[in-house]
Amino acid sequence: LRIYATPTPTTTRVWTLLHDQTYRVAIAWQNTAYNQPPHTGFFLGSPFTLPAKPVISTP
Repeated sequence: LRIYATPTPTTTRVWTLLHDQTYRVAIAWQNTAYNQPPHTGFFLGSPFTLPAKPVISTP
């Protein structure tokens, strides 16, 4: 287990990748078809714009 951290503070907060529906579906298809890298529904590089807040509901 490797944990990478930085002492540099940030003002950008991002939801976890599993909150992103596009990423979650990509993870699911990896188990059923050819193993392809998962893609996010938003650009994670620079310049970065915050993605929309995910709609999460529980029964």
